[in-house]
Amino acid sequence: MIRRFEPEDAEKVSSLIRNTLMVSNARDYDVEVILNLQKIYSPHRLLSLAQTREIYVYEKHRRMFGTISLEGETIYSFFVSPDRQNEGIGTAMMEFLEETIRKRGGSCLHIDASLTAVPFYRRRGFLVTGTRGDGRFGRTVHMRKLL
Repeated sequence: MIRRFEPEDAEKVSSLIRNTLMVSNARDYDVEVILNLQKIYSPHRLLSLAQTREIYVYEKHRRMFGTISLEGETIYSFFVSPDRQNEGIGTAMMEFLEETIRKRGGSCLHIDASLTAVPFYRRRGFLVTGTRGDGRFGRTVHMRKLL
């Protein structure tokens, strides 16, 4: 089930993101980048982000398996638990966001994707429009999808 993030979710979502960064993104980013990213996804920071972003969680049987957030037409903080990847959770969350944007009259989605996630987004119809990067948070690939 996909639902809105609630303040009491902050600890679980933070843990899910930090674990996913360490397990799934470690092959594409060095440890320093992973540790820097983990710091910005603290429970306190998530509560702050929830003031400006729509954060959603994918939950089943009271266990958190994914999270995704949206600000305008830009996707942020999209993570699926490493032990549940390739089971359709990420696809379900993307379809949910795409439908949300369409209902609002939007026509496009943007994301600065991790190197790890680029193949997923390409399969979903996103096109590469550029790259960004810095030493602290690593390189990302800007992608866009017309809806």
